[in-house]
Amino acid sequence: KIRYAPQELQVMVTDNGKGFVTTGVNGADGSGMRNMRNRAKLIGGTLQVNGEQGGTEIRLTLPIIAA
Repeated sequence: KIRYAPQELQVMVTDNGKGFVTTGVNGADGSGMRNMRNRAKLIGGTLQVNGEQGGTEIRLTLPIIAA
């Protein structure tokens, strides 16, 4: 899904799989997730990952800055 609002752009990717643990030793706090969050932060955005309740949702929110 892509949601466009006057001040932000939001991209959501979801699936209906079994999900995964997003924290802890075996979770998604590895370098891949950390790098994606850092890249989003560099351009003023956020990256949220929820995968613990069946399925996974990754949500990237970016600010829209007028040129």
